[in-house]
Amino acid sequence: MENCKKCNGLKWIIDKEKGKAIPCSCQSTTKEYPFDLPPKFQKSSFENFQTYKQTQLFQAKRISEEFAKKFPIVEYGLLFVGPNGVGKTHLVCAIYNKILKEKNIRGVFIDFSNLNFKLKETFSFEEATGEFIDFLVNTPLLIIDDLGSIKATTWFQDILYEIINQRYLKNKPLLATTAYQIEDTQKETLCERIGDGITSRLLELCKVIEIQAKDHRKEVFQAGYKTK
Repeated sequence: MENCKKCNGLKWIIDKEKGKAIPCSCQSTTKEYPFDLPPKFQKSSFENFQTYKQTQLFQAKRISEEFAKKFPIVEYGLLFVGPNGVGKTHLVCAIYNKILKEKNIRGVFIDFSNLNFKLKETFSFEEATGEFIDFLVNTPLLIIDDLGSIKATTWFQDILYEIINQRYLKNKPLLATTAYQIEDTQKETLCERIGDGITSRLLELCKVIEIQAKDHRKEVFQAGYKTK
């Protein structure tokens, strides 16, 4: 797809009168909200979340429902930790959908690797990077999916720490998921993927929800393929 000639695909332009970066007109509000849930999870709900009669899944669902019910008056965010396919992303999206439907509060959902990409897009303009960081800091609810999916560079760590730390200081909740354990002597840890400082701040900002279960997603899909 051809880049916008006005912003050259950066999605931001410099407003010389205001002396700052502003969204380009190509990012019209009539377009799809750029930080909405992925199509695969737009119908995620607590009602269609399967616990498979497993205690940890049931508890994770209960805590998620309680968070959505109390939001925005919550004491902490939630960090879902567990292997792929156990329902972490489904739960954070179910929380988002519940809050949007019942309280009409829109937040931001962004994948960890996509966050890195979006920040790099604004890197040529310091003002644009600052505007984007402010946007992530001040949104009522920030969801970062798949923390550690890429190994964060020092540059990315610095910006990520700023975002998380500012939300911590402003008492703004964060929802996050990761397939990396906080502590593990045999495998690479979340600390090693995103840095000790960020992990430490996350643990202050979020309640850790451990989900150690089978990859039900793989089982369900493979079973479906076999019947075709």
